Amino acid sequence: MSRRTVLVTGANGFVGLHLCKWLLEAGYDVVAQTRNASSDKLNALSRIYSGLRIYRIEEINQSTDWSGVLNEVDYIVHLAAVAHRRGKVNDSVYDEVNTQGTIKLVKDAAASSSVKRLIFISTIGVHGNGATQVVNEVSPINPQTAYAKSKYRAECFIQEYLKDKPLDWCIMRPTLIYGAGNPGNMQRLFDLVAKRIPLPFASINSRRTFLCIDNLADAITRALGHPKASRSVFCMADSEIVTLNELLSQIALVLQIPLRNYKIPLGCLKMLGMAGDALAFATRKPVPFDTYSVDRMIGSLVVDNTKVRNTMEWTPPVTFPRGLQQVGKCYLKHE
Repeated sequence: MSRRTVLVTGANGFVGLHLCKWLLEAGYDVVAQTRNASSDKLNALSRIYSGLRIYRIEEINQSTDWSGVLNEVDYIVHLAAVAHRRGKVNDSVYDEVNTQGTIKLVKDAAASSSVKRLIFISTIGVHGNGATQVVNEVSPINPQTAYAKSKYRAECFIQEYLKDKPLDWCIMRPTLIYGAGNPGNMQRLFDLVAKRIPLPFASINSRRTFLCIDNLADAITRALGHPKASRSVFCMADSEIVTLNELLSQIALVLQIPLRNYKIPLGCLKMLGMAGDALAFATRKPVPFDTYSVDRMIGSLVVDNTKVRNTMEWTPPVTFPRGLQQVGKCYLKHE
């Protein structure tokens, strides 16, 4: 049987690089779309895997020309997006890339005779930033950020536009993704614990699920050709539920350092976050503790992955403790 080819948009990002490697090792050929064809990491992958081709498209919006690549791919995994940005960002930026860019890609893919299925990576944020109840596919839709709203508009277009067309689709809504080399919130928590300073989080009882990058890549790979993934929406998360304090304790264990974590009132935490905002503004440098991170720590967000597990007969290959160890190894290597 001939090898199938997958177009991965946003291939130079954290998720994209991991996914490209995962697909190549699973036996797929990959066309890696990136804004910068001279990407060191993608070029390093191409030297290892002959099935990887780098395809440059600088801007993804309503005018992007995909004609040079769609007729040679069987599947599309659409990752490319403008993600969360702190500070003031015009909402039109999210709409231009995340909504209008997706619409253009979907229309072009539907007109192609080659593409069989498109997998759109959305966000659990379409259900809101936090929830007291467990979140699954039938939970209320409540996007609160420009990013989540733009992703949900793209979701709606995919389902409506393709309902009578042969192009198949699958939508995945991942919760916070972590993994080796992740520059996001998990990295910030590692930074806080690694500094060995007293932490004020012991009074926080929030519960969360996370998503290991390897588990997401494995699920995407499985969904490419799985018949039951057809025209389905999946909420994506690891199976383990952890509290913030359990998470901090596991990070300290991975780093092999003591954890100093104390109880202080939540109001004081919010004041510390505001102080972090002021410090970041004054120094023009990111800080590990600000209002954004406080809000994420205080709120709970437990995502139920039952549907994706049952529908695709899928089990996350990496447990949360093992995934955290992978992050820790990478963190210590680059410390």
